[in-house]
Amino acid sequence: MKKAFFICVVILLSKASWAEKKTDYTDSTTLKKKVSYFFTFGMGAMIGCNACQSTGNVANFTTSSVHGIQIGKRLSLGAGVGFDSYENWKTMPIFGSASFDLFGRKNKIFSQMNYG
Repeated sequence: MKKAFFICVVILLSKASWAEKKTDYTDSTTLKKKVSYFFTFGMGAMIGCNACQSTGNVANFTTSSVHGIQIGKRLSLGAGVGFDSYENWKTMPIFGSASFDLFGRKNKIFSQMNYG
């Protein structure tokens, strides 16, 4: 009887984690939103014009660069500059950009708004 009692006490003491109160402590740095730098570059063709047949131009060129900060994993704010080449004139737009990642996954699907 003493052996069975001793074995039960040893088992209970070795498995005493059931009696512990588990407290999850989180590091304060994980609670803060991470702010990081981002940069995007885009270029492409603007296809279509009113007088394509008479001038022979069928495509125009555009490029832009946005620099800014990414707040957390989803929100990005930045400022950008671009270059657009049209038939008779060229522009250099300066704009602000805000984008939001819709799903927060590795493959980004986002909504973006530029103003300027």
